[in-house]
Amino acid sequence: VMDSAMHRIGLHGRAVVPLLGGFGCNVPAIMATRVLTTRRERLISNFLITMVPCSARTAVILGTVGYFLGVQYALLIYGIILILIFIVGLVLNRFLRGRVSGMIMEMPPLRLPLLRPLLSKTWMRMKHFIYFAAPVLIIGSLVIGALHVSGALAAIAEPLSPLTSGWLGLPAVTIISLLYGFIRKEGALVLLVALAGTSNLLEFMTPLQLFVFALVVSIYVPCAATVAALKQELGWKDAVLITAGTFLIALLVGGIFNHLNPLGL
Repeated sequence: VMDSAMHRIGLHGRAVVPLLGGFGCNVPAIMATRVLTTRRERLISNFLITMVPCSARTAVILGTVGYFLGVQYALLIYGIILILIFIVGLVLNRFLRGRVSGMIMEMPPLRLPLLRPLLSKTWMRMKHFIYFAAPVLIIGSLVIGALHVSGALAAIAEPLSPLTSGWLGLPAVTIISLLYGFIRKEGALVLLVALAGTSNLLEFMTPLQLFVFALVVSIYVPCAATVAALKQELGWKDAVLITAGTFLIALLVGGIFNHLNPLGL
């Protein structure tokens, strides 16, 4: 059904399953791209999956823009992200060499699944995810926590203030929250509240700043576990390029919204 639409962004119709899975968590969605037959399709799909708003990103969007500005602004962020995914897909399809694989697929007969094999295979995949992602998140959180307690993160905020305050228009201290969002996306919101010293973020940031913050956090790569998954599937080179690409897109779009303020916030 989706094969024709997916071909526009250089993907086979079967790639829609991992992309939809990204709305839950990007890590298993990236692992699911193994069903794609060419490296080109896996590269495109993995890049796009890292931009799909997972459940942690949704928590940030709803906890900031959705709660303080209104649901319509939260939906607008989703719309912006979906447009960006389509544009990035078009660009990658245009510049990456190779062609999309054909629509020849084996259609197995439909059968009612048996409960025991279903639970067994589900646990096998869950176990791999838990053993793979959990250590990365725990170790990353400990490192960021140690840097925060020692004051090292505060020392990072000042040199990066031209980017944070000058380009994005955010309080300089929010760079700490943005950096922590690389480890755990929902942690960016928790740390922002801690840095603000109040649960009412509108006392700390303007509506435009809150929108830009949520937009930037929602675009760049969701967590360190996702980067580790990219490394496992594509290698370090492509993992770093995809990660850097999402950061650049997030900063570019966030800066444009800050300087143009098309929403009149």
